[in-house]
Amino acid sequence: MEEEKVIKNVMVTYDDGTSKELEKGMIISTSELGNGEINVSMGMWNMSGKDAIECFASVIEVYARLGGFDK
Repeated sequence: MEEEKVIKNVMVTYDDGTSKELEKGMIISTSELGNGEINVSMGMWNMSGKDAIECFASVIEVYARLGGFDK
């Protein structure tokens, strides 16, 4: 099994050319594998367990407010 790589930093570049290094966070990426299957990968850096829980709770709350669970 391949050793997991540790994220060192993440830089975001905006459409106006400015950029910002994110201090901590989470990246979730998806790709279609075919036959209706989706591969989901996630990376986190400089986050505690509490930070991760707060992130997931916030995403679920926004999804609910946007009516995502009503569909």
